[in-house]
Amino acid sequence: MDKEQRITLINSQIAVATITAMGMQAKNKEREAKGLSLAYIEADFVELIGAHQLGSNDVTAFLMGDY
Repeated sequence: MDKEQRITLINSQIAVATITAMGMQAKNKEREAKGLSLAYIEADFVELIGAHQLGSNDVTAFLMGDY
């Protein structure tokens, strides 16, 4: 996989994480409107970074070909 392909893969993971976060936000808004406790907390959103290997070290290593 060349560097351009690696960047494309990273961008796709960013899109997936963003879409997931948007769904989580929507669920929280829905529950908030119903007077319920939130389904997701800050840690759940932060976890998306690791789950999609989007941390600084992950991305750097992937771009350098260390993965």
